[in-house]
Amino acid sequence: MDLKNKGNMKIILFTFAMSFAPLLWGQDSPQSLAPNPETQENVSIDPFGSIPEIVATVDGVEIKKAEVIAAIQQMTAQFTQQGMTINSLPPQYMNQFVERAIDNQMEQLILLKIAKKDGFIPSETLAKQAIQLFESRIRKRRESIENMPVDQREQLIAQVKQSNNMTLDEMMEDQIKGMTEYVTSEAKNVEYQDMMAIQLWVNRNVIDKTLVEDSEIIEFYEKNASQFETKESVSASHILITPEGADPRAGVPASEDAKTKAKVKMDAVLRQVKEGADFGSMAKEHSTGPSGPQEGSLGTFGRGQMVPAFEQAAFALEPGEVSGIVETQFGYHIIKVTAKNLPVKMELNDVKDQIHQQIEAQKVDKKVQTFVAEAKKGAKIEIHYEAPKIPATPMMPQLPK
Repeated sequence: MDLKNKGNMKIILFTFAMSFAPLLWGQDSPQSLAPNPETQENVSIDPFGSIPEIVATVDGVEIKKAEVIAAIQQMTAQFTQQGMTINSLPPQYMNQFVERAIDNQMEQLILLKIAKKDGFIPSETLAKQAIQLFESRIRKRRESIENMPVDQREQLIAQVKQSNNMTLDEMMEDQIKGMTEYVTSEAKNVEYQDMMAIQLWVNRNVIDKTLVEDSEIIEFYEKNASQFETKESVSASHILITPEGADPRAGVPASEDAKTKAKVKMDAVLRQVKEGADFGSMAKEHSTGPSGPQEGSLGTFGRGQMVPAFEQAAFALEPGEVSGIVETQFGYHIIKVTAKNLPVKMELNDVKDQIHQQIEAQKVDKKVQTFVAEAKKGAKIEIHYEAPKIPATPMMPQLPK
């Protein structure tokens, strides 16, 4: 069974991950994403060298090395997007990624067997039935946005407009169109048919039978009060000048000469801003990152989302104030704060849908794992992979579930 490049089919697939919220940051967002130089030392071994060609079998069906590698590559995408390579990840993490990928592949095979036994036989016709299911989920998520607190909803609308030049409804219809086209094109694919058989089985036998009581929502809200308090945040714009030759995300520093030239240029920009030049216009003209065309807007962000120097400067400003020159690994910044937002506790009615979805997802995942665990008892499973022994590192945390 080859499900490579089809993703983790646990709860992420079951709830059809679709979000209207665009990415908040462009490439010039001053977040600390550059590779950790310490991890660059872990490049001496082939990270996949210990994986056998046949990793495991479930009731005689083989799980191949290529499938496991494809699953690992998807799980590590967040790292590679930050300029790292799989080889640069600590070996302890790689062991965890390999073991999780094998577990996921085995669960897929077991769930497919369960689905087939219950009459969900993979076919092109069955795969296309997922279109209606996914469309209803998208529309339901769109409806839930109307129950957001007004300020959050307006912020989301503004972000969608800025990033995609669409209204929320236009984005929803675009998502539905894209999803329909994708499912239609993939429906002839045998691997995709397997995925949709599992998805539709889970929907009918687990999701549709999972109820969330109002009392559960209230209890969750009261026990997790801190989750429903908006943190202090600021809305800000910035002008960024990155020294020529520097590549912060790849860990490539600028020369001292390039830094001096960038600093001189930023001194001149700051002087013009202080003398009354329009900040947005200056950002459009001089900022080196993708936020420049949007007048340097970074939207709204809270503490912990920016590198320390940038955060400290931004939160020290009052609305309308402009900072001096702030240096980070991304270059030189001038920051203008347009709004400061104090912590606010969200009312139960404002987050009821969100809590409902969270509790439902937890229940669905638990039920699916129960089905899998029970089916495993009667399955013949052979695992041929043995993790290489790596010296224990006390500071190395476990990957989140």
